[in-house]
Amino acid sequence: MTGSSQDVELDPVAVEFKLTPPFSRNEGNCWIARLPERFQAVCDTGSQPRRSPFLLTENGSLIGLPHTLHRDIAQRGGGLFSHWAADFYFSASDNSDPNHNGRAYAIVLSRGAADPELVRLMSPESKPTGSVASPAAPSTAPETPAHPAPTGESADSQAGVGAEAVRAGPTSRPFGPRQDVDQCSGIVAVFGSSYCGSTLVNVMLGAHPEIFAGGELHWVLAKPDGTVCAICGEHCRYWTLENRRSLTAENFYHQLSRIFGRRIIVDSSKMHDWFGPMLPRFSDVPQSKVLIVKHPIRHAASFVEKARLGEIETKYLDVDIVLYYVRVFYQVCLGNHDFDRIIRYEDLVKDPQGILADILAPVGLQVAPGMHDWKSAECHMIGGNSGPRAQVSNIPPTGEFRQRKYKRSGVFLDDSYAETLSIEEVERVALNEDARWIKRTFGYA
Repeated sequence: MTGSSQDVELDPVAVEFKLTPPFSRNEGNCWIARLPERFQAVCDTGSQPRRSPFLLTENGSLIGLPHTLHRDIAQRGGGLFSHWAADFYFSASDNSDPNHNGRAYAIVLSRGAADPELVRLMSPESKPTGSVASPAAPSTAPETPAHPAPTGESADSQAGVGAEAVRAGPTSRPFGPRQDVDQCSGIVAVFGSSYCGSTLVNVMLGAHPEIFAGGELHWVLAKPDGTVCAICGEHCRYWTLENRRSLTAENFYHQLSRIFGRRIIVDSSKMHDWFGPMLPRFSDVPQSKVLIVKHPIRHAASFVEKARLGEIETKYLDVDIVLYYVRVFYQVCLGNHDFDRIIRYEDLVKDPQGILADILAPVGLQVAPGMHDWKSAECHMIGGNSGPRAQVSNIPPTGEFRQRKYKRSGVFLDDSYAETLSIEEVERVALNEDARWIKRTFGYA
């Protein structure tokens, strides 16, 4: 295989962690080996899609390519692999079943590339000690990034799972005394396509003293053992494994209120596939259903930016594909839900206090003093895009482009499309029928 891990010279005394069967089948040729939770400290993430330093061996020989799309592992196999959260997605070199082919599999790290923290991480008796700074990942980059196409969830955190283990800085305003809350008395359901601005809305609402803004909460129910706080990582005092496992579809929002001591829950899961079956379970709880939309040129640029950074599939470099996806998403939402408020991202930037007041009214709240200083409020969300997440964690986002983009603080109009899109792409957006539908439907001139 051209450019495979077999081209990497491995030290005779490599650090090794054996993958132990049984392995569960993901789909096709892709199998999953469960790793201890401490391995999340160096897994691939949305903003660091090639962070994991590990290579894969089969009977002691290196195989495959790292950081591969899980779909490509399933379809192509041949030893391709990916380290995501505490799961290691991999395939056998000949696409056989690794549970029954008689071969031994291990993840390895050359001692020449390992620092003491990484060596300790791979030790069987290792205990979690916090974040581990990983060395540069192998240079054998795959032809596609290690994340699936967006389906309404943020591609910055395929799973809110394995979000970087960062902590809020010393300026963070804490939650304050916990309230005696026994059940949820209001749900703010935030719908929107990927990169619509839902993370910004989430963190702004989370500054209200009666609100827990949880971010992309669907990941907690889908994968409780692998989902961690996007700000604190696995060391979050609220998102403990016990608390995550205590959540069920039947108790979900009530249990979140009890865990976080807040009577109003903001869920920014965005997808009809999640909210469609979930919200009717809590029909007796007041709900504010909000759809966030964005001007098509800004939305297209957001997708193209993420595709260029290798965080989503390369097909989203095509603005026509992006706009078709976004239109279909909006049509599904509008066809299945009656929204209390449809919010244009641009209007949120222009009048944040007014927009927040409209969102809060259906659940009986008003804008609270201090919500304008949302960057200083304690935050424990799942997933979310890197810009607002970086502002609440007080840690700069990775990459020169993002650092330049988020040099501005607070709420600002993202006009980076002028830097992201070519003149020809801007013209294609202007002529695109899906873009025209979006502008007509949501009142863009």
